Amino acid sequence: MKSLIFFLIILFFPTLSFSYVQRIISLAPSVTETIYYLNAIDRVVAVSNYCKWPEEIKDKPKAGGMLNPSYEKILALKPDLVIISKDVTPKEVYQRLVNLGLKVHVYAPKSLKNMPKEVERLGIAIGKEKEAKSIAYEFQKNIKKIKKIFKWQKALFI
Repeated sequence: MKSLIFFLIILFFPTLSFSYVQRIISLAPSVTETIYYLNAIDRVVAVSNYCKWPEEIKDKPKAGGMLNPSYEKILALKPDLVIISKDVTPKEVYQRLVNLGLKVHVYAPKSLKNMPKEVERLGIAIGKEKEAKSIAYEFQKNIKKIKKIFKWQKALFI
């Protein structure tokens, strides 16, 4: 029950849970790429084995996979924050990270419509709120443009 309450607090009130972070571990490529766009890639101390972009992370230590992170390596790197992706990381991994005393942010975009809000949440969690709001605004603006262009089509094939 405590874990569920903690998870909900982090999910809905990220500013209450985190202070300014300097040492971030990203356990998903989508998270790493978003951190890059938030101009905080210099704070990333390790990434998942699946992170290949941006170029700045090529020499960063690998912290294991999204399903099987290396808890020993993560602890050794002493992160201020570990960021996981809800859609690929099992609850058991989240729980283990929390039980090890680590601060964990759950990046959880559910859809394109929800993406700007999640970018803002991540920005708040890593101290890049201004950048996140700017990116979220541009994202929403581009989504509106695309919807306007294709408003008469029932499906968009890419």
